[in-house]
Amino acid sequence: MNTPVFLVCHRGALGDFLLTLPVIYQLKQHYQSHRFIGLGKPEYMKLAFKAGLFDEIYNCESAAYLPFFEGRVVPSEFQTLSYLLAWFQPLDEMQHYLERQKVKAVFYPPFPDGETKHMLTYNAGVLPLFALDTPLKADLSSLCPSVKQESVLIHPGSGSTTKNYAPEFYLFIANELQTMGYKQIQFLLGPCELALEPLFKEHFPVIKPGNPYELAQALSSAKLYIGNDSGVSHLAGFLGRPSVAFYKATNPAVWGIAGRQVYHVEATLESIAMAKLQKVLKQLKGANIS
Repeated sequence: MNTPVFLVCHRGALGDFLLTLPVIYQLKQHYQSHRFIGLGKPEYMKLAFKAGLFDEIYNCESAAYLPFFEGRVVPSEFQTLSYLLAWFQPLDEMQHYLERQKVKAVFYPPFPDGETKHMLTYNAGVLPLFALDTPLKADLSSLCPSVKQESVLIHPGSGSTTKNYAPEFYLFIANELQTMGYKQIQFLLGPCELALEPLFKEHFPVIKPGNPYELAQALSSAKLYIGNDSGVSHLAGFLGRPSVAFYKATNPAVWGIAGRQVYHVEATLESIAMAKLQKVLKQLKGANIS
C-alpha cells in the first residue's frame, strides 16, 4: 500500500487526549489523501477510531515501537510515513532520523509553558505548523448511536483528589436532584473511584463502564451530566450532553470543558459550589431538562 501516512502520537491521559481531537479532526479533513494512524494508549485510540478520526490504531506502549521512538527505524506499518504530529519532546536521535527520512515531524509540548489560555486554543497552535488556520470542531455527538436520554449521571472523581469534593457532597447533590423531580439518578464510577462504590451503591444505582467507548455510550444516554474537571467531563461536553463541571483546584479558563450546553462551577468550598449549582439547576429546570 503506497498511501501516504499521517501519524499522530499521544501518550497522555484521557482528558489531555480528548482536547487534541478537534485538531486531529481538522487535519484529517485537510489531508484526505493520507491514511491517518494513531499511536497511543489503545483504550483512548479506540475511541478516536470509532469516531472516524483514525484509519488504524497501535499501542504506543508496545515494545515493538521502542526502536521507532529511539530513532532507529520506521515500523513497517508506517513505511509510507509523510507527516508526524506528536505531543511529546523526542530524543534527538528520533528527530534527526525523521529529518533524514524527509518526514515533516511536528513535536508539540503537551502543556503550555507559563501561558494562560484554554487547552483547545493552545492545541490549535498546531494547525499553522501545517499551514492550516481553520475553526475547530469540538463535537463528537455522532460517535454513539442515538439513544433516549433519561438519566442524570454524577461522576464524583477525577485523576487527582485535589479536584474532588468530599464523597458526601455528591450524595447531597443526588438527593437535591430528587427533590427537584429528577427521577433517574446514577453514579458513574471509574477506576479511581471504585473504593467509593459501597457508599454510593447504598443509595443510588452505580454504573462502571469497562472502557472509554462504553463510557461514551453511557454519557450519550444522559439527560444531564455532573462531574469535576476530568476526562469524563470533557467527553460529556464533546458528546453534546448538558453538563455541569466543578473546578475546585483548576482554572476553567484553561481546562474548561467545551460543548453545546456546558456550565462551569468554580469554587474551593463545597457550600459555594452547592449554591452555584442550585442556580444552574434552576436554569436547567426552566429549559425543561428534568
